[in-house]
Amino acid sequence: MNIMEIKDLSLSRDPETEFREVSFEIGEGEIISLESDTEERVSALFDVLTGRVLPDKGKVLFLGKDVTGLLPQDLVKVGVARAFSGRNVFLGMTVLQNLQVSFLSSRGEGREFARLLQAPAAENERILSIMRHFGLDEYRDDPAGYIPEGKQLLLDFAMVLLQNPRVLFLDRPSASLDHGERGRVEEAIVNLARGGTGVCVSMGRRFFREEKFNRVLMVTREGVSVRDSGVMMPSK
Repeated sequence: MNIMEIKDLSLSRDPETEFREVSFEIGEGEIISLESDTEERVSALFDVLTGRVLPDKGKVLFLGKDVTGLLPQDLVKVGVARAFSGRNVFLGMTVLQNLQVSFLSSRGEGREFARLLQAPAAENERILSIMRHFGLDEYRDDPAGYIPEGKQLLLDFAMVLLQNPRVLFLDRPSASLDHGERGRVEEAIVNLARGGTGVCVSMGRRFFREEKFNRVLMVTREGVSVRDSGVMMPSK
């Protein structure tokens, strides 16, 4: 089953980011590495797929519904999320408060945001478990803006996990993550896919083991090619 279908997307900005007639599908439980000659091109594609930029042409279908042009917050509500972009973290809030806000938002309780700033909300086991898994528990009461860069990226990722996405885009996992941290992110990605989430990772083979990917798609100015067993084939 395809969760998302990308049909003939084109974007013209500059030679580093433009692409033409990009088409591919993201299947349920599939892990895809999206690669290109420039990281900026994949990020520009993610900008379109997560509602930050309108394409010049083409459509994005989510579970068969046209979601082209929906705002990022509306896409999050239906299950489209993006991590490692640095846009999810509230730097003035503590690590725990960031996770609590993300958890409440996933339950449609975003209006409780103001209450969280005044008093801690009840902690639940899922939040605590995610904090432990990513080594964030020692920073739980620290403002997110004061923790190490690698931990900020892990916090960004943990917040997205709490939103239970159907499709997840990982934008350029950073060299700021050490080997152990990358391993924990890889484990979480695999578990998400086992639960049916479709995952796309920008330049994924630089950061995670190649055997974890179902497909490697090469995004160029002229479209997409599929790398299959070392053979480049045109994408359908």
